[in-house]
Parts: sequence; structure tokens; C-alpha cells
Amino acid sequence: MKKLILMLCMLLLLCSCVDGATKIGLDRLNWSQSLPSGENITLDGGFINGMSTDMYISPMTFGTTGDGLTDDAEAIQNASDAAHALWETDGIMRTICFPPGIYLINSSQVTSEILLKPRPGVKYRGSGMGQTIIRAPAEWRNASNGVSLFFNTDEYLNGLEVSGITFDYGTEVFVPGDAFATRIGANHIQNAIFDNVEVINASGSWCFVLGNGTEDNYSKNVLVSNCRFLNSGDSKSGDATADFTCIYMSASNSTIRNCDFINDNLMRNGTAVEFHNSGIKGTHNIIKNFAYGAHLGAQKDIPTTSTGQIFSNNVIYAMVGVDYWTTTSTDIWQDAVISGNTIYLIHRDPIDLVVGIGTGVHNGHAYNISITDNKILNSNAHGGTYASAGIILHDVNSGIVANNEIINVTRGIQTQYVENLTELVITGNTVRGWGYGFTNGIYTPAFQLDFSREMDGGHVVVANNVAITNEYPEYGIVVWGQNLTYLDIVNNVINGTSVSDIYMRGSYTDEKVYINHVSRKSGPGTNYAINGSLWQDLTAGIDYRHDGSWKAITYAYS
Repeated sequence: MKKLILMLCMLLLLCSCVDGATKIGLDRLNWSQSLPSGENITLDGGFINGMSTDMYISPMTFGTTGDGLTDDAEAIQNASDAAHALWETDGIMRTICFPPGIYLINSSQVTSEILLKPRPGVKYRGSGMGQTIIRAPAEWRNASNGVSLFFNTDEYLNGLEVSGITFDYGTEVFVPGDAFATRIGANHIQNAIFDNVEVINASGSWCFVLGNGTEDNYSKNVLVSNCRFLNSGDSKSGDATADFTCIYMSASNSTIRNCDFINDNLMRNGTAVEFHNSGIKGTHNIIKNFAYGAHLGAQKDIPTTSTGQIFSNNVIYAMVGVDYWTTTSTDIWQDAVISGNTIYLIHRDPIDLVVGIGTGVHNGHAYNISITDNKILNSNAHGGTYASAGIILHDVNSGIVANNEIINVTRGIQTQYVENLTELVITGNTVRGWGYGFTNGIYTPAFQLDFSREMDGGHVVVANNVAITNEYPEYGIVVWGQNLTYLDIVNNVINGTSVSDIYMRGSYTDEKVYINHVSRKSGPGTNYAINGSLWQDLTAGIDYRHDGSWKAITYAYS
């Protein structure tokens, strides 16, 4: 009996931090909503139906102190290496379970660019954010590159879990160049969970790197949930040459949800999340004071077609809320959904261009893109913003933009630089308080449709939209045409223009344009109402829609 009690006491000692650890409950994570059917991931540290399938290791056994003064780097790594060796022997994953404390990682002990390396077959569980703190040293960089706090570059990690830990970078440190200064994660990772993880003051390059950014079909099925990033993801100094991001996600079929990305001040070039593979989702996150809320799309050094990305129901305060980008003409972004987001546009300088949902600088193409039910507000309205836009569709070859609400911007919805356009529908959107910014009114329409490339073609529908303003810009809808095959402008309500509601401009040849527009003038000029009609040959210069003082439709063709 005494022997049995002694064994139980030893077991409790080894697992003393389990009770205080943050549980990753299956019912709370509801992983099935984040993965395609058929995907299976073990949750909650290996607990299945109340039975434990993995074993727990205390890092204290290997000499950690958690006192915030002693260098715990070697002891933590030794615990990881020992757990990895056991996994290689019996195939059972071990969980290193950290009691509350501050685990200092001292740069004087660093002999490589990685301070701590997570190992295959090992999970890491703390006692909760703010309770288990892994603290980086005050000076932790070499002459040219930064070092990574918790990262694996070469091994393949399957089933990694990190929970209940704060990674504290202490003072805000800028690392010049394209340094991976604050990486947490792995180049090759799948079936992984990061839950209740906090990152504080991580400046320089990327905080979480999940996938290696090259053509790698191994990295997939990663969940990042209930995490918090405070003052992280930027250079702090503004002279950075790298792109700074809190989460760089190139692992396919992965999810980022219920996370907070919060900065005290507006970042100069920081981004909350980047998606660079297929099936990545970002939902119900809060993003505040970033230059960019989210980058979606494809990138040349991973598979060049990214499909099925979803970014929905997020709240964003940023200069650019959401954009997509590609880097070569072969990159393709398709079947993406951007829906239900609330975006507050903020600007740092009076000349900043702020955009709710845009496209960045890229060379690729976007197909079957759905942008619906978003609310975009320029929070600096009438405060000196030089130019702002609700939605910019740059090289969107096909898709739908529907039921979005856009408030206080220079331009509401804009298309540009489209080649090989097939079908684009803009419908049911509301644009309020538009038109200020540029002094030239042609650049301040509620809807600017630029189809000036030679290979446009396709069919565009602009229908059932509402645009109302008291700024009295010159035009409501501006169409720059060159080789657009079909354009339908039907049943839109436009109120507040000073010259005309619809302005047709460009080189029209055999386009088929149908306009059915009724407007009631309330701005400068004479009230005017008009019924719709069909234009089949714009070069004839026939205008059925003016009364001499104000035109519902004007045109300049060549």
C-alpha cells in the first residue's frame, strides 16, 4: 500500500501543472468546423473519451527554475530532446507541462539562430497566458540576422500542440533586413494546434510561421485559436525592408479564429495575417492598428493556385483591411470568400491611401471571388484623407460583389486592369457619403469601372445599388471602356452628383450597353428624372437622356 501511495505521489508531482493548464476542450474548439470532412485530429493533449494516450513530462526534472533570472534555455531543450527520443522509441507523444513562472532564455547561451527548437513527438502546455511566460533576452540578435525563439527549420512536425504560454520579447527590438527575428512554429507542420498562446512585443519579420513558403504539400491542417498578439508584427522603426506579419500561413486547410491582434499605435507596415495556400480560413478575429489587416492570395514559391480561402466575420482597424496579392503572372487566386467583415479605415498621414478591401500590387489573376455583406467605414472622414476607396477589384476576372455597405470614402467600388474578364456582378451595395478627397470629380465616383485594356471582353452587371452623398461630386458611375463586350447598368439609385449620374468614357466600338436608370436630382442643377433605354452603338453619339441643364448620362468617346 505504501509503495502504491508513493507511486501516486510521484505521478502527481510530475503532472502538477496539468490541473492549472488551459484545457483545449473538444466541444469548445469544434475542430470539425475548421477542416474538410474526413480530416481527423487528436485534441486536448491526447485525451480521447477520458483516456490519456500520451504522457506528461515536467521541465523541472531537467533543471528549469521559472524564476525569471536563471537561464532555462538548455533545460527546456533537454526536456524536448528527451521527449522526442521517447517518442521515437514507442511512438507515444509526450507533453511538456510548464508550471507557472517566467522561463528566461539567455542569448549568451545561443550558438545558432534558434533559441529553442520544438521536436517531433512533443507537445508544449503552459498554465495559461500570463502565467507561463517564456521570455526572450533583451539582446538576442547577431550582426546581420535575428534569431528565432521557438522554431524548427528542418524536421517534420506532426501533431504539435502549444497552449497556455506567453512568449514575451521584452523590449521592442528592430532587426534589420529580411531577418526571421521572432519566429514561432515550423517550416514543415501538420495536424497542429496553437491555442491560448500570447505573443508580446515581437518585432521583426513573422511571429508565427506555419509552413515554409515553398512548394510543400506536407504542411496542412493547422488551427490557431484564442491567441493574442500585442504590439507585434512590425519593425517599429519604419525603415524595414522585410514584410512584417503576425501569422504567415502557408499550411493548407488551416484556420485562424477568435484571435486578437492589438497594437497601441498604428503600424507602419505590419500585417496581422497572411494566407498563401488553399483552404485557409480566418474568422471572428479582432485586428487593430495594422497597416494591413490580412493578405490573401498565392505566392510564386508555393503552389501557384490558391483556392477556397475564407476571411469572414472579422473586425479590423487598418489602413488596408483586406487585400490579395500574387507575384507572377502564373499565380491564380480563386473561389475565395470575403464576407461579413467590419472594417474601420484609419490613416497615419494625410496622404495615405486607405482601402477597405483591395488587391495590392500583383501580376496574377482572380477567379470566382465573392465579396459580400462587409461594412467599410472611413473613420477619418472629412479629416484630411487624400484618397480612400471601399473596394478595389484589381484583375478580378470573375466574381460577385454584393450587399456591402461603404461609408465616407472617395470612391466606393472600383475595378481596374482587368484582362480576359468573363463575368463580374456588382449588386445590392450601398455607398453613403462618397465623393470627397480628390478635387477632380471624375476620380470620385461611387462606382468606377475601368475596362481600358485591350483584352477585356466579358460581361459586367451593375444593378440595384444605392449611392447617396451630400458632397456633390461630378459623377456617380464612371465607365472607362475599350473592349467591354456587355455592360448592364440597371436599377441603381444615385443621389448627389453635380454633373451626371453616369459618365461613359473611352474608345467604344461594338460594345452592347444596356442602361436602365432613373434618378431624381437633389444637388446643384435642375431636378431631372429619366427612364432607361438601350444603347447598342455608342459611336453614334445618340443621347436620349438630357434636358439641356443636367444629364443623367454623359459620354466622351473616340
